[in-house]
Amino acid sequence: MAIDPANLGKTLAEIRKRRGLTQREVAYQSGLTVNFLSLLENGERGLTTETLNSYAKAVGVPTEFITFLAGDGKDVQDPTLASLSKSLKKAILTTISAES
Repeated sequence: MAIDPANLGKTLAEIRKRRGLTQREVAYQSGLTVNFLSLLENGERGLTTETLNSYAKAVGVPTEFITFLAGDGKDVQDPTLASLSKSLKKAILTTISAES
């Protein structure tokens, strides 16, 4: 599953907002700067596995969820699997919102 930096940034911002967190709070918890988080969320910077792990820990969401949500799904050829993937993404986002 390919992950475009813009999709990843949108996903990071959506998760943070659904958790009711500000960039400042995530920056403090993750050890990143607010400026860097802004660049990430706007798809202007990539990130390392270490940075993704720090972000995931700060927002309380597994890195696997983040990468799955950020994937574009273009490599899923089977319509049934594509539908399942879409449904699973909705379920994960609902769970993220409910836990905040």
